[in-house]
Amino acid sequence: MPVLAVIAPRLAQMRIHMPSEGSTHKHNLPASVSSFIGREQELRQIRQRLREHRLIMLTGTGGTGKTRLALEAAAGELDQFADGVWLVELAGLSTSDLVVQTIAKVLALPETPDLAPIERLGAFLQARHLLLVLDNCEHVIEECARIVAVLLARCPRLVLLATSREPLAISGEAVLRVPPLRLPDPTQAGAWASLLRYDAVRLFVERARTVEPSFQLTASNAGAVVETCRRLDGIPLALELASARVNVLTVQDLAARLNDRFALLTSGQRSGLEPRHQTLRAAIDWSYTLLTAEEQTLLRRLAVFAAGFTLDTAEAVCSGEGIAEGRMLDVLSSLVGKSLVTAETTSRAQARYRLLETIREYALEKLAEAGEVARLRDRHLDLFLARAEEAGPKLHDAYQQLWLNWLEGEHDNLRVALAWALESGRIEEGLRTAIALVRFWEIRGYVREGLAWFKRLFAQADEDISVVVRVNALTFAAFLADFLGDASTTLAYGREAVALAEAAGDEGTPLLGFALAGMVSAARAAGDYQTALTLVERSIPLFRDSSWPSVNLGMSLLVQGGLALELGYYATARAALEESLTLAREVGDAFRIAYVLKSFGDLACCEQQYAEAQTAYEQTVALLRFLGARHDLAVPLHNLGHTCLHLGDVERAHALFTESLSVHQDQQNRPGMAE
Repeated sequence: MPVLAVIAPRLAQMRIHMPSEGSTHKHNLPASVSSFIGREQELRQIRQRLREHRLIMLTGTGGTGKTRLALEAAAGELDQFADGVWLVELAGLSTSDLVVQTIAKVLALPETPDLAPIERLGAFLQARHLLLVLDNCEHVIEECARIVAVLLARCPRLVLLATSREPLAISGEAVLRVPPLRLPDPTQAGAWASLLRYDAVRLFVERARTVEPSFQLTASNAGAVVETCRRLDGIPLALELASARVNVLTVQDLAARLNDRFALLTSGQRSGLEPRHQTLRAAIDWSYTLLTAEEQTLLRRLAVFAAGFTLDTAEAVCSGEGIAEGRMLDVLSSLVGKSLVTAETTSRAQARYRLLETIREYALEKLAEAGEVARLRDRHLDLFLARAEEAGPKLHDAYQQLWLNWLEGEHDNLRVALAWALESGRIEEGLRTAIALVRFWEIRGYVREGLAWFKRLFAQADEDISVVVRVNALTFAAFLADFLGDASTTLAYGREAVALAEAAGDEGTPLLGFALAGMVSAARAAGDYQTALTLVERSIPLFRDSSWPSVNLGMSLLVQGGLALELGYYATARAALEESLTLAREVGDAFRIAYVLKSFGDLACCEQQYAEAQTAYEQTVALLRFLGARHDLAVPLHNLGHTCLHLGDVERAHALFTESLSVHQDQQNRPGMAE
């Protein structure tokens, strides 16, 4: 008779030990030493999956609280499993061959020399209704997958709840990713009384009270608490380590020191945390050391991206020298599976990936240790310069909304590229990037930031930069300064642009019309509309006779129309605006169409045609809303309000003035607020 046939009945009849004489449930779950915060949705999801599946895997980045969540969920299932709920801790195992032995030891299963360990375990569990919690499978993942597959096949009433930084990838596995705790938006710090609705804030505050019982969330510290929670990505381990410092640091001090988070966030406790969780660095080290060399290389290189990335941008920047381009998807997928990269695929046409900021800072350290920072940042700058210059012309045609949204999504990456241009001395590339972004900055309300980038780049510029780049940069900077009402800066940049174009001889001739636009901005900013009109009328023939895109002619005609309107030359204004509108419609430039319609509204008001003006302003506002150009809404809303007053619609006028004032306040535009 086979050995298994003799031994299995005996194993099946063995009693599982009870945790204590007074307990009515069979389990070995540890008692909690602190309260469990939040995770109501995740607990509901686990409870539902335990009814529908026999293998539930909780995955997530190190420190997201997978173990604590699994224990809380398991504790809620004690009534559901006749043969108990049993925790098997695998983190301390040094080799994978100890997995079966560890499970058997937890179940108090005696050794039987004549039977293989997995056979012994399968026989013991075959008829039992039991929940087995396997905690921290990642470093013995292959052995765990093998054992679990065998047990699920042989033990029909066995249910497993496991935690790991990656799935087991076996049939029947239901994966639940454990995200960081829910975070408030930075703008919600003012509504501090409602912040405790967010799990991250609740955890921070409650744990802070354990070391400093007098700690309270207040109006004065709410901003720092929100900043701390957000900069730590809502990772429970990081929040617990940070909150433990409030007995020696104010929350404001704590938030200010998070630039060196790995030195700051260490545990001063002698017990209560495993060694791999006693510092934030150790928690991430645990994951990093389990990666292959190829995965480690990609992870550290991905740290150059500031606002996430797509597969194609990762391939362009990170492939080569250790990662073949054709391997990128496989390696990236592996990092996603191991919870070190998060993927956003459901609401986007193109999948986007990102690193939690805590993981990114760790990876940046590894990038520096590998001596790859300069090379990877150069490649990042080269890529986003090329993409920005591709986008620039598209901001003047029918696809501008698509490209505006793309630039918005990559804005942090573009900022990082500009910062590296400054740090590395690649000023011409930085200026080219800024030039390409001007219209995006204008439409989406980043004018002040854009001008600041130009000023920083000009401060490091030298004579080696090409005339074309310098003239374009100075002219666009003058335009941004004019938008902000900075007349002296507008004049200085405009004059320098014209002087450079004129001094360049034949090379500068094609640039002169554009450089004159800077002087137009300067004259207009100074209130000298006649000079500004003379200058723009000088530039228009240059644009008609050159190879400049029609957008330059169209913009000059729009400016001419506005200036003629200010000076009372209504016929000249109408002719210029009509030609500008025709050119804008030919290319589908919705933003320029909006501004031409706004000028037509102004013209109609001057001619006391208020119904016509109302139609023009309403179309302007609709187009600007569509483009997300809130920065540009204030004046059209104000003008539409005045038109409504003339038409007797006082209630609507009041609403429009209120919204216009709100936009001016957001921009800190004092003249606009006063008007």
